[in-house]
Amino acid sequence: MEKKKKKSKKGLIIVGLILVLAMTGGIMFLRARAARIAAASARPVETIILDKSDMTLSLSVSGVVESGSVTNIYSTLTAYPVQEIFVSVGDRVKVGDVLAILDTTNLENDIALAELNYENALSSLTEEQRTIRNNITNAQNQLESSRIALERQRLNLERAENDLEEALLDAEEPFDSYRYDLSIREALITLERREEDLNKALADLENAIYDFDEYAFLYTINEARIALERRKADVATAEKDLADERAGRRATGYSDSIYQSSVDNAQQVRNQRAVELTLAQEYLEALEADPSSTADEIQEARYAVGAAEMALINAEGALSRAYSEWNAAGDSNSVSRDNAIRNAERTLETAKRNQDDAQRVYDKAVSDLERAKNDAVENYELALERAQNAYDDAQRQYENAINDKERAMDDYITSLDTKITNTRNAVSDSRNQVQSAETSVASAQNSLNQASSRPTTGDISIRTQELNLERLNNSLANGTIVATADGVITESNIRVGAPPSGILFVIEDTEDLYVTARVREYNLTSLDVGQDTEITTDASAGVIFQGVVTYISPKAVSAAGSTSVEFELKSQLLTFDSTIRIGMNAFLNIIMETREEVYSVPASILVSKDDGEYVYAIEEGETIEILVETGLRTSTNTEIFSDELYDGMELLLDPEGRLSSDTRLLPFWMR
Repeated sequence: MEKKKKKSKKGLIIVGLILVLAMTGGIMFLRARAARIAAASARPVETIILDKSDMTLSLSVSGVVESGSVTNIYSTLTAYPVQEIFVSVGDRVKVGDVLAILDTTNLENDIALAELNYENALSSLTEEQRTIRNNITNAQNQLESSRIALERQRLNLERAENDLEEALLDAEEPFDSYRYDLSIREALITLERREEDLNKALADLENAIYDFDEYAFLYTINEARIALERRKADVATAEKDLADERAGRRATGYSDSIYQSSVDNAQQVRNQRAVELTLAQEYLEALEADPSSTADEIQEARYAVGAAEMALINAEGALSRAYSEWNAAGDSNSVSRDNAIRNAERTLETAKRNQDDAQRVYDKAVSDLERAKNDAVENYELALERAQNAYDDAQRQYENAINDKERAMDDYITSLDTKITNTRNAVSDSRNQVQSAETSVASAQNSLNQASSRPTTGDISIRTQELNLERLNNSLANGTIVATADGVITESNIRVGAPPSGILFVIEDTEDLYVTARVREYNLTSLDVGQDTEITTDASAGVIFQGVVTYISPKAVSAAGSTSVEFELKSQLLTFDSTIRIGMNAFLNIIMETREEVYSVPASILVSKDDGEYVYAIEEGETIEILVETGLRTSTNTEIFSDELYDGMELLLDPEGRLSSDTRLLPFWMR
């Protein structure tokens, strides 16, 4: 026992020395790291001086200069050649100015023929009253059906408008996050509990390493060692007895009662040890079946079972030796000397086997001690690993709970947007259907009116001839091509001797100019008609012209299925300048939002934390942390607000890098 205490104290001293060396090395490492941080802090501190200025959020796009008034001049007389042209590209014209005239000689002949046909049609009038009446009846039925369809579409429109109103009311309801917040709180509680379990498992492992109780194992080893020494002594005795038998020095007489008594005593001891083993095993089984039993109690019971098993083995060995001695003594008195020698040899073999058995028991006791030590540490290491895994699982569950809430909020907003979009589309479709139905009613009414007022075949023929004659006379008048708008001729597609085709002349107003550009779909939410613009061209030598957004296309102008969806936008020039001409490339800067006299800083100044965003000021050589609110953000600067801000304040330009190298934030023993 005294040796065991000395060994334990020696082990504790060694462990203590190891911990001191480890702590010394850790402190030296931290001091070296602090020295590196201190060296980094010697770099110059970059700051800016806070002052107020104006901020502008704008969008820059390229476009083309176009006229706000474009008039195309056509001619319906495509069968008659051009006789004379009076204007060319660049000429300024007014409404009614003659641009060109056509050769209408053949047209005049056609008019004479049409007059003759008209006179012939007057002599072939017939009436078809029955057909007209049938047409009127059919038109009345169609009108009634169209009116019924119109009422149905109006009801559909009313329902769609009600659905839209309901969707807009739903959008005003806030997102219900109670269930998700509850899950996050529960996950956080579980995470904290798993952290406590992890810390306890770590402490248990440390206790298992330094507080392992090896007393019972040492006791068993000592018992096994004593038994081994006894078996060795038995072997030595058996070897001596064999030598004596062979030398004829052993007595031949013996008392049967003495050996009988030895056998009986050994049998009683063996039976007693068997009973003790049974009682120890039953006690161990009772402890293992009882949930309230402690690990120390169960371990002590297991030690007792091991000791009882060893005592039973020793008792059975003693009983075997008693029988051997009895048999050997009886044989030596009743048989020949050779038999006595053989008995002594068998006794020696038995003693050696018993010695081998005792040696194995001793070796097993020693290995049991090593295995118990390893098992004690391994069990606590496994417990620590399980605690770490449980902590990691709790961490993932906590993060998943937060992600679930964010996804649910996104899905809620997306669902509301989709519902509103769908109901608005339904309202739009219903309105279109109502308009279509109204058109159908008007068309049916028109058909009824036409059927009611439809002339007879002869009347139609006469009317056809009248219209033909009127058309020819109008065509004759159209032989003179005139300007229908004021402006400048920017295109001429006509030549003498050739029949006119397509657009003959293009007249554009060169003083009413616009810049037409295309913008991406994700910019539409920030754009609106009436926003101010700044316009420049390569030809205007850097001069900025003022403009205003006058048009945003309601439909995408990019190809169907395109991955880059674009919409057309127009900005009118508010001032006229002769250097700007139609077709020029222009650059359009759209002013979306402005802030006057505000504090704006570069993005690198802001430091984001869980509770908000901060800036760091230098006052009297000390770094001060200031919580700020943010407003307008551009690609370079961010608007900030705080009652602690003032003009002339000195702010750190790179606070994150500076703070990470500030030795004043380190513990005193690391500076």
